[in-house]
Amino acid sequence: QHHPHTTIKKEYRRIQQSIESLPANMSSRLHSLCLAADSAEKMHQSIVIKKEEAITNVHKIFKSLREAIAKCEKEIVAQIVTITDLRLDSLSKEREKNEEVVDELKNLQESMIMAKEQGKKASTVLLLHKITKQLENLNTDCEIPVEDDTYILKSNTGSVQDALKSICVLTTAPYPPLCTAMGEGLYHPRINKLTTVVVCTKDRSGDPCVEGGAQLCVSLRINGGSLLPVDVRDNKDGSYSVNFRPRVKGEHQLSISIRGHHIQGSPFTLLVDGGREYGHFGVVTQVFGSEGGQPGQFCRPWGISCDQKGHVIVGDRSNHRIQVFDANGFLKYHFGSEGNRPGQFNRPAGVATTREGHVVVADKDNHRIQVLKIDGTFKFMFGSKGGNDGQMIYPYDVAVNQLDGRIAVTDTGNHRLLIFSHDGILLGKFGYKGYLCGHFDSPRGIAFNEEGHIIVSDFNVHHILVIHPDGTTARILGSQGIGNGQFMRPQGIAVDHMGNFVIADTRNNRIVVMHSSGYFIAKFGTTGAGQGQFDRPTSVCVMPDGRIAVVDFGNSRVQIF
Repeated sequence: QHHPHTTIKKEYRRIQQSIESLPANMSSRLHSLCLAADSAEKMHQSIVIKKEEAITNVHKIFKSLREAIAKCEKEIVAQIVTITDLRLDSLSKEREKNEEVVDELKNLQESMIMAKEQGKKASTVLLLHKITKQLENLNTDCEIPVEDDTYILKSNTGSVQDALKSICVLTTAPYPPLCTAMGEGLYHPRINKLTTVVVCTKDRSGDPCVEGGAQLCVSLRINGGSLLPVDVRDNKDGSYSVNFRPRVKGEHQLSISIRGHHIQGSPFTLLVDGGREYGHFGVVTQVFGSEGGQPGQFCRPWGISCDQKGHVIVGDRSNHRIQVFDANGFLKYHFGSEGNRPGQFNRPAGVATTREGHVVVADKDNHRIQVLKIDGTFKFMFGSKGGNDGQMIYPYDVAVNQLDGRIAVTDTGNHRLLIFSHDGILLGKFGYKGYLCGHFDSPRGIAFNEEGHIIVSDFNVHHILVIHPDGTTARILGSQGIGNGQFMRPQGIAVDHMGNFVIADTRNNRIVVMHSSGYFIAKFGTTGAGQGQFDRPTSVCVMPDGRIAVVDFGNSRVQIF
């Protein structure tokens, strides 16, 4: 009985204290509400005043346009009048000249009649001879008037009307409740990976803002605790890129506000993934494909790539086609046939995907690159056989820089790399035949990392070359052998979500993971046809969920780990 009595007494005291503090709390809240009401009233007055100012400015702009249009109209009418006066004056002079000729002809005609009536006198003959000379000297040609009656007015009202839309464009500040955030960074942020969230702003009417200049307040907290550095970039088109690199896994809170008000969905809870753990590396989760020419089968497959939707794209080399599977290994599309026309292939090898989801194919024995939609619809192609700029010989692999869309090609027969713009314009080249750093004997696999480095496998000299984004420096990783960090004929390369290099160590029949600095992390695979075994793995890709897909060349299949 003592315990309940104590509890009631404490509760009574707590309620009494709460009642005593009510006046102060109410006074504080009342003060805050008064300030808010005062702020709203001031904003109301400001909006009304600035509305009138904006309308006045619109009237001024269009008044000046109407005056300019009226002036232009007056000038064009004056031109028409001037040209008309010149034409009519010229025609009057031509008419007067013609009338004079007509009068002279009539006079000569009368003289000839009179001469004939006088008979064959000598004076008559002389008179006729004189008349004949006068006729010869008289210009009686019937000329077409040099003037014409055309007035061609080229109306550009369509382009002017289009221009009018941009002459006076109303832009207002972003309205936070209608602004949104999007991007992989909201859904799949990964530890130590540069992550981007894009903020798209809209005005009070819900129309997209088309100009920058808004002040975004962005914060990123680790589990509600310490702040992480965030970089906010104004894209000058009404969108803003929020870039950050999580350092620990777990929950993070991303807050995005404009003028003190959160945008839609803010604050966001981000679950940062710790990345691929290689302790259990080598466990097979999926196997698909077998030897043959039917859909879903392979004949000497070489290249593989994954897009952001989880599609697995395979270069089915000796079937002269591309096959597209979903993340579970079910066939979705297959396209291509042997030939050299657009959309046809001759032993296609490496494949890559663009930011737009298009497929880039190294059409190896046609010595060109083709770009197609995921369903095989042809987009464009570039390259031809040769050693000149933009030409290539047996290109084995392609890679796409997801930051700027550049396409890198291993021009294997010319012992070099070629760098193209997203639309196939040659931007640069790197390397030539040799064994030193900066030289290539047989470049095969290629990849970009998120810093823009190009990673290349050199098949015949058994090492990996990492090329700096400026293309002036490079470093070598690995050497020939079977030990950790060594290779035997390496080919395909991918970069995982942590920035590590995943390499198809073809003749060692294994997959090797190396840190970007060059130290060995993990390996798996042995020679054979069982699950987790390989017969010359040629290419690898990292799927959106972190799994690794491998082309098992000699076993005519794809294995996912």
